[in-house]
This record gives sequence, C-alpha cells and structure tokens, in this order.
Amino acid sequence: MNLSFRRLMGGEPRRNRPSKAQLLAADELELPPGISLDRLTAFCRVAAAGSVTLAAGGNASRQSQFSRQIKELETFFKTKLIERKDGGVVLTDAGEDLHRMAEAQILSLKRFREKQAVEPDKLRVLAPDFLINWLILPRLDKIRQIFPEARLDLSANHGGSMIQTYDQVYGVSLCWAQPDDKPEPQKELGTLRTALFVPKAAAPALRDEAGIRGLAQRLVLRDAGRHPIVPLSTQDGKVSTGEVIGLDSDLQQADMVAAGGFAAVLPMLAVQRLPEERFWRFPLPKGNRFERRVTAHFTKDDFGLKRIPEPKAKLLLAALRLS
Repeated sequence: MNLSFRRLMGGEPRRNRPSKAQLLAADELELPPGISLDRLTAFCRVAAAGSVTLAAGGNASRQSQFSRQIKELETFFKTKLIERKDGGVVLTDAGEDLHRMAEAQILSLKRFREKQAVEPDKLRVLAPDFLINWLILPRLDKIRQIFPEARLDLSANHGGSMIQTYDQVYGVSLCWAQPDDKPEPQKELGTLRTALFVPKAAAPALRDEAGIRGLAQRLVLRDAGRHPIVPLSTQDGKVSTGEVIGLDSDLQQADMVAAGGFAAVLPMLAVQRLPEERFWRFPLPKGNRFERRVTAHFTKDDFGLKRIPEPKAKLLLAALRLS
C-alpha cells in the first residue's frame, strides 16, 4: 500500500505518528470546559475596575455577561472569587491569586500579538560619526533600495559599541574589529586604508618625497593618540611644523585640515571632505597603526530587535563594503 493511499484511508506512516508522551503533553494543554480567555479577561476587567458596572461601562448587557462569566469561573474552580461590598466587588484570596496569574498571561499574549502584527519600519545604524558621514550617507541611495519602506535612524558614537534595544527595528552596528571577534554574526566590511592629507595652499613648498615622508613619520610615530594633527607653516619656500596635537575624532581632524594650516593622517574616505583639487593625499603603507578593520554586527533576537533577513543583510554588506 503506497503512502498516498494510507493518507486517503486516514492513516499516517508510523514515523509520523505522535508518541504517547506527545499525546499526553497535548492533553495537558487542553483547557477543560468552563474556563476560557474570554472569561478570564472579563474577570480581570472587573478586578481592575472594582465593580462589574464600571467594568461593563454602564452597558447592562455586558454587565450581565461579566457577572455570568465570573459565576462560571467560580463554578469551575469551586471557590468564590469575588465578594460584593459597598456597591462594588473585592477579590477573595483565591480571586487575588487567579487575577495575578490571568493578568500576566493575558498581557503576555497581548504583547506577543502586537510584536507579530507590527512590521519593522526602521533601520537603525550605530556607528562612529565619521563612518556615518563618509560611508553611510554617500551610499544612502543603495541602502534605500534595500529597505525601501524603512526609515533610516543613524546614531553616531565614537567607540562603535553594540546596538541598544529598540522594539520593531532592524539594527546593524558598524564597529572596530577586535582580535577575539568571532566571524558570526559579525561580517567583515574591510580595512580603512589611510593617507596623509596636506592642504596645498598651506604648504606649497611640500613637494619632495623626503619632506612628505618626514611629515608622515612624525604623525605615525608620535604618540598623540589616534587622531593627531600637525600645524604647518611656510617661510622662505620651506615648510616647518609645530608640535603634534591630539584630537578626539576623525571628523575633528578633517575639519582642522579643511580650515588650512594643518596636516593629518586620515582614512582614505576623508577624500569626500578633503577633495584632491585642494589637498594632497599621500597613501601610507599597509599595516600602519592608524589602519582599522571594520565589521558589521547584525542584531540578534535577544536584543529585542527584528533580525535583518539574510538576503537583505547580504545586500547591505555589499553596499557598505570598503573597496
């Protein structure tokens, strides 16, 4: 006898039949006659209002329905749940216990329903401020093609810490890769290559390779934090430099260089702020201390955010990949 004929005859292959333990577990979950979510909801409404009349909103028909449903619960549990007092109702000890349990279950089911019913309408990106300015915003059109209905929520930070919890939001965090980072759920976006940026107007005499190399070495070797700049001045056709100054961020560095009179080592992405017609850009050797690997951290379910579907996550990674 073939499988389709078994099914037509009302049977199932033995391997698909539920075990006795599964059948017993299913029986345990079945609500006996006399108890229902409608009755429990009516009871919780009356308990919260302290009055059947108030809970029914003055509607005589609903008032009668609530009274009947509470009576049915009392019959089922074989105990008094409410007592009439001063024109209202008070809960008995058993009523207090039932109200606590039923209210928790009803609210949990309500939250579950709301979570499933609402589609995420926001893509939240947490990233260092310069990545938002030089990586995310220039590629905004590509991101909107991937998430056409989502509102983009950009949140800047300096350290690239993990994303916070926001309901009904897709989330991705752009962070610095750490040596002990695991490959999942992080995705490598690439390495930020760096270059020495020098304003042409402030240092017209800085043309020889030795001078450029010397200036770069001062910034790379000098321990002035991750964001050093060096003042430039030109006299008698020669360039002189001042003391190296440490700043707080790449954006601050770029702003100082753009204002003139300073040189700095910045990610190559800074060319959007410091265009070639006004600034010399001298790429530094790979492996220098300013290089940083960037990873994308996609949210997990335990962050309380909606997981980005894998096809969209792959498209987003491709859109943000560092060349």
